[in-house]
Amino acid sequence: MSQKMPDQFTDMNVPIDRRSKLWKAAMGDDIVIRNTARNARIVADYLTGKITMNEIGRREGISRERVRQILAEHAPVEFKKVLKMRRGTVKTEREKNSNARRETAFFKLWGCDRERFDYILAVFPDARLRYKENKGNAHTMNRPWKMTFCEWAMCWINSGKVWLRGHKILHKTGKYSQYWMSLIDPVIGYAVGNVRIVRAVVALEARDRRKLK
Repeated sequence: MSQKMPDQFTDMNVPIDRRSKLWKAAMGDDIVIRNTARNARIVADYLTGKITMNEIGRREGISRERVRQILAEHAPVEFKKVLKMRRGTVKTEREKNSNARRETAFFKLWGCDRERFDYILAVFPDARLRYKENKGNAHTMNRPWKMTFCEWAMCWINSGKVWLRGHKILHKTGKYSQYWMSLIDPVIGYAVGNVRIVRAVVALEARDRRKLK
């Protein structure tokens, strides 16, 4: 028959601290040795940086808070260093993920990837400003706008007339000497395949012809 555990260990009227001390006294050095070995194992494993307090707690059958207490008691300086490093790593990862999400949303808004976006700005530095300007003018004239920034900018770059874009006037003739983006079919509006880069005088002539119809 198994020996009945003394009442002093199970009596709920006895404070838990008292019961714990009585239990340790009854067990002698055995429990101290086991706890010392366990604590040393916990400290050594955690300081490797490859295992978390939750994982150690599950393995040892104790709570995460108890693991934290053991680490803070037996290796306070090293524990703080590892904890600070891990929190810094988590923060860095969160910042990286946040920056990646913002970058993805940014390039999705402009309709191109980073490589194409950087190329456009290298060739056409004020492209974003001019794109917004052109899009605003189209809305003012009630023309549908279906072009992304990338499509609009590459249309200009591929035409080879990006540096001649604008409203410069020849002093002698009084006519525009620069190039504009002209619509082929005004009903469709600004869309890929429905625009062309032509001299401003040609665009104005086409506009006048449409007005006469």
